[in-house]
Amino acid sequence: MSTTEQALTVEQLDHGGRTSHEVYTAGFYEGDWDFSVRLLLGKSTRGGTDIGEVLATIAKVEPKDDEGWFAAWVALGERIAGIAESSAAGGHRVSAARAYLRAANYYATAVNAISALDEGTDRLLPTFRAHRAAWEGFLANTHWPVERIDIPYEGSSMPGWFFRPDTADGPRKTLVMTLAATRRSPASGARASKAGWSAATTSCSTRARASSRCSSSAASRSAPTGRTCSPPSWTTCSPATTSTRTSSACTG
Repeated sequence: MSTTEQALTVEQLDHGGRTSHEVYTAGFYEGDWDFSVRLLLGKSTRGGTDIGEVLATIAKVEPKDDEGWFAAWVALGERIAGIAESSAAGGHRVSAARAYLRAANYYATAVNAISALDEGTDRLLPTFRAHRAAWEGFLANTHWPVERIDIPYEGSSMPGWFFRPDTADGPRKTLVMTLAATRRSPASGARASKAGWSAATTSCSTRARASSRCSSSAASRSAPTGRTCSPPSWTTCSPATTSTRTSSACTG
């Protein structure tokens, strides 16, 4: 809000027939948008979003304004990604990681909004690339040791990431999360890390989920670290001369 704008009075605010303190039960919007807002607010507890950024963004978007909803999250993602880039350039890795993660989640909201747009598919790839770039920026600056992994899938592969609580080697319990690309979050990984566990997250393709073909199964993949893990869910890892790992994945 600029210095020339005046805040709305209580009488001018539209709370959908309810007082403002009932917003949690009344809902921010109807349908999917309400879920998206609640999801974003929930991620704030682990630094995945900022409550003020989320609330300020939705305050400007009228219900059922699909174009406005998409544009608002893209704009926020761009702004926060800019902050992340400046922090990274200045050597402030903690601030950069936090901002990149928030930007990735805001871009993810925009990606999920594209299906409601006319000719939205033209904007899918650039928006997803911005989301992925922000996610990669987070990985490059986070304090967690992170390893990129590839999950074989229908002649190609899906990306995944292996988070460890520290750099020590040896067997440890591992939490495996199979998520849509725009739903991944290190929050569960953070909780696993505090318990001394590792965490692996994979991005299950939207097409596989839509056809109910996403299931937990053993799938091996190449790994540059020379590590073998027991199926089906990476529960124990030990050094090895071979370079395979098994994981939960979408199967054909």
